[in-house]
Amino acid sequence: VVPSYWICPKTKDEEIVITAEDVWGSFKFISFGLTAEYDDCPSQAGGPSLPPPPPPTPKPTQPLVTLPPHVPAPAPLASEGYVLAFQDIHKHTEFVLQDGEILYTFGPSIQKTNDAGTGPCIATAQDPCYEFHRGLGLSAPPGSTIYSNYEGKVVAILDEPGEEGLVLEHIFPEEVVFHIDKPGTTTWYTLYFHAASWTVEKNDIVPPGAPLAITNGDHLHYEVRIGTACDLQDFVEQPDVSCNQEGYDPHVHPIMSFPDASVGDHSIQIQKTQDSASSNEDAIVTVTTPSNNPNMNKYTIAVINVQTGATRKNFKIDLNRRIGFDATSMEKLDTQDTTNPYLDPQPFDPENDTDWTIQIVVPASWTCPKTPEEELVITAEDVWGRFKFVAFGLGTEFNC
Repeated sequence: VVPSYWICPKTKDEEIVITAEDVWGSFKFISFGLTAEYDDCPSQAGGPSLPPPPPPTPKPTQPLVTLPPHVPAPAPLASEGYVLAFQDIHKHTEFVLQDGEILYTFGPSIQKTNDAGTGPCIATAQDPCYEFHRGLGLSAPPGSTIYSNYEGKVVAILDEPGEEGLVLEHIFPEEVVFHIDKPGTTTWYTLYFHAASWTVEKNDIVPPGAPLAITNGDHLHYEVRIGTACDLQDFVEQPDVSCNQEGYDPHVHPIMSFPDASVGDHSIQIQKTQDSASSNEDAIVTVTTPSNNPNMNKYTIAVINVQTGATRKNFKIDLNRRIGFDATSMEKLDTQDTTNPYLDPQPFDPENDTDWTIQIVVPASWTCPKTPEEELVITAEDVWGRFKFVAFGLGTEFNC
């Protein structure tokens, strides 16, 4: 119980963070999202009444997938300045459609599109359609108006068949570092594909929410890139002339630019599967996110001795930075590596499913052999560095 008179008065930017640990210092549960629940502080017990909260500022109706109210994130590491930048930027953005549901999410996906994103293929046992999808697919009937996400400059209008779209350049408030081993940048880009009938011209400066074009397919493919508008394949194929001179894949999760991007409801479940090739067992951790907010980004898988605290193995996955993937080419990025812990995307039906599901698979060949004192510890974080789910107790379940 946290008495209101202990909390109040508090600002709109403050949250309550509660952790609980066992005698070994493990099982840390973190509670966020109380800001919206407890904004209205009552009078302090035995003290003067607190002033009523100011009336809410009228907010224009956002043409947005319904998302919960934004909850400010704890400050990320200094090396993740781009997260801090988007944490401020997305408060001043507009959604890119009048309405739209997320059909294809960012990251490992088995809803690979056939040719330039014209439609999803059907996964089969022979062809799972795996790829690293580097944008969001948003439902949009032909003729839907596409709006600018943020104030920016129209730097390209693309009219090649199958790749019709626009590119807008935006400016960060200050220089940010995206990849630690690469120079900082002040620019980021939004890209809108499957578009036609432009209402803007190259070099136009547009505000957030400005009409740009209309869709010419059944969905809008929307991307956010940091530092360059040119992708990894452009660098691989034309390293001497590409505008991507640093040679990295610049895409980040577009949900970071949504005006009401927030935490949402997330859950984690543990299950196991039998390895058909041996008596060893793979560990599978299932992470689910709401259909309108698939914002998970980082995963850490470790084998830890619970008596000494020593870490024997540690593997990190970061979707935005492609850590845990071979991003030296698009072909390698779109090839699933199952020798280390990996993400196994599950099919998503936008008409019937209410959650996105992805599985973290830890191969027994990676974990074993291990001692009875060791456990698997798996964490999952969203794009803001929040909601770290820790899975313990795998020691007895997954003995080699």
